[in-house]
Amino acid sequence: MPRQRFLRDLTKLGEGRAIELDAIRGLAILLAVGSHINRYTGNEVVDAVLAPGILFGEAGVDIFFVLSGFLIGGLILREIENTGHFRAGRFLVRRAFRLWPVLYLFLLMQLVRQAFPAGQFLPQVLLNVQNYFRTPLSHLWSLAVEEQFYFAAALVLPFLVRRNLSARSLFLGLAAVGIVSGGLRTIMVLRGADPLSIQSETHYRLDVLIVGILLALVKLRRPRYYRGLQRHRGLAAAFAVAICGVLAALSSHSDRASIALDYPFQAALGASLILAADGIALGRHARSALKPLALMGLYSYSMYIWHVGIGRQVRAYAEAQSGSGVLATLASYAAVIAFSVAITRLVERPMIDIRDRLFPSYHSKSARELADDAALAAPRASI
Repeated sequence: MPRQRFLRDLTKLGEGRAIELDAIRGLAILLAVGSHINRYTGNEVVDAVLAPGILFGEAGVDIFFVLSGFLIGGLILREIENTGHFRAGRFLVRRAFRLWPVLYLFLLMQLVRQAFPAGQFLPQVLLNVQNYFRTPLSHLWSLAVEEQFYFAAALVLPFLVRRNLSARSLFLGLAAVGIVSGGLRTIMVLRGADPLSIQSETHYRLDVLIVGILLALVKLRRPRYYRGLQRHRGLAAAFAVAICGVLAALSSHSDRASIALDYPFQAALGASLILAADGIALGRHARSALKPLALMGLYSYSMYIWHVGIGRQVRAYAEAQSGSGVLATLASYAAVIAFSVAITRLVERPMIDIRDRLFPSYHSKSARELADDAALAAPRASI
């Protein structure tokens, strides 16, 4: 049975999913997990594998942010383009079915364990403001940024589109907001503001999310230009590798200028990966090689929610029992992945199935239904 389920997950990667984007998601979650549980072991080969997570694992979060902007921004813009309107309520309900069941199970376990008083984390997380009001569950700050972004994007993007702005004006307007956000963050970093606030508060991170939206906008409204950018996939991939080298070098410096440079480079890394991978034609062998990483992408949300506590506890226990950093590392990753696969299959995926039956996405409708939606919509908005 486990083998059959595993093979079913492998099959999912070829059914309506972009395996290359799942692989980017998988890379992002491995970096994010590595930033919290990787430690040097003394084994040169193992340490070389663990080094990216140790040196620039935080970039995994920014890759997620760019990818979220690209996918969610693209979803909203395509729905408006195809139907003339956007159902924000349905979109937000669908996101709640996607995110809340796994999160609420995690919160319930924290209450059962009584590791922290409920007042220190529960109100903040339930209100999605844990990035502004800190909790002991510190890794959840990025989930708050994501949820605030979903809400803002569902309201602001359709509003802007209904103003009949040209693609150029919309692009420039969004880019201006991103520049202001990035500029404000840079100023605050150079002035010595609290690094945790800079890292976690949404108004300092909008530029990274907007980079993804801008890519989606160009892909939808200027497809020829987007394809032109993608003709240089090799250059984009090489640029991504170079950025990883820069981020590794910056990690050895704690001065304010280096910290300020981290953020734009991490956003550029996410954009480069998307341009290099999105829509690429993969041969059978290349797809097979990507599938392990793409599977991590399938399980990435549960890994993100649960990895800190499970990974650190298993690592500490395994190291105490074996005295081997290598075995402790392997045990921590095995535990995180196994637990995340179980949570994904038992909680996340069944809730997504229920969601899709109750609140189907417009993307799942027939061509006739889409045509009816467009005919019933208000005068067509132009992106």
